[in-house]
Amino acid sequence: MQDSKTTELIRQELWQEYWKKRDIDVRNQLAIEYMSIVRYYVYNLRSTYENYAEASDMLNQGCLALMEAVEKYNPSYNTKFESYASLRVKGAIIDYVRKQDWVPKRAKHEGKQFGEAMEELAVKLGHMPTNEEMAKHLNISVKEVEKILGEIYTFNLLSYEELLEQGLYGAKGYRESGPEPQSEPEQEMQDEELKAVLSQYLEELPEKERLILTLYYYEELKIKEIAYILDVSSSRVCQLHTAALGKMKKKLMSYLSEEE
Repeated sequence: MQDSKTTELIRQELWQEYWKKRDIDVRNQLAIEYMSIVRYYVYNLRSTYENYAEASDMLNQGCLALMEAVEKYNPSYNTKFESYASLRVKGAIIDYVRKQDWVPKRAKHEGKQFGEAMEELAVKLGHMPTNEEMAKHLNISVKEVEKILGEIYTFNLLSYEELLEQGLYGAKGYRESGPEPQSEPEQEMQDEELKAVLSQYLEELPEKERLILTLYYYEELKIKEIAYILDVSSSRVCQLHTAALGKMKKKLMSYLSEEE
């Protein structure tokens, strides 16, 4: 097994050769050298999107994005290739899943109506309604409520990922056209700014919603594990998670529109 110094030396030699000849075989060798980037994102995203895209398809999309990143990368961007490629690979995988149209129009419509009904009932009750209260309010079964919540949860999770990608790397650098990509220090400063804003929004959430997002995104616990900790059902965790994501998305969209 080669050490990191040897790996870096091989990569640099391949880059020099590729920039000189623009040979497809050399490009492919470079892509192989950085395949760990693709594997990392497929592994981390597959648990979220496994019901909507095959891991092999996500891997293929990641590989295509990686090869394109090799072709388009320019050292004058003042950022490491790993950083540049990571953004393109993750973005390509998420975009691929989004384009599968895995959320039917009916589900989107029902999800919107459900969200509005949830907000209306929350105002009336003075607290986030339980699944039983939502079922009674909508005159449907608790199982139907849980099914709708599952669809909304996954949809919100994907769109939040897209929005975060836009916030970190879309509206602020690494664009295909327009201004030249920003230097790494500038990008890092903007990333830190956005993270600070997200932390502020997180603190403004109700305690239980804040705890769920913290456990899910920072501690990387599963929904069932969070449900066990909070002594509630998994569907209840999904419901609170969905509500929290909706609030965070609204605030983040407002922040991004101000920044553009």
